[in-house]
Amino acid sequence: MRPLKHGYTNRTLTNDATVEKTYDGPDAELRLHRERTLLPYALGHFFRSYGDEVPPWPLRRTAMLARCEELRRFCERWEPGGRGARQWRERAAATAGWEE
Repeated sequence: MRPLKHGYTNRTLTNDATVEKTYDGPDAELRLHRERTLLPYALGHFFRSYGDEVPPWPLRRTAMLARCEELRRFCERWEPGGRGARQWRERAAATAGWEE
């Protein structure tokens, strides 16, 4: 696990497949509750700002994996077997393991 740069108030780590976030301090429970309450609302607000409802998880996951593949192929054209293509392959594998 490596630290994420935005973990300024909490210890936040990732292995690219999962994120582990530790809530510390006197208001830890409040911050955890607030984040779990607001994040689903924020996702809905994001999609509605573009005039849509939140797409179902299988559709969002398929779109993310398709985009990873497009970017892998793009990198492959510039440097066959190169670092960029390998990185997008790894990102797609991590994304494929995500659950809603």
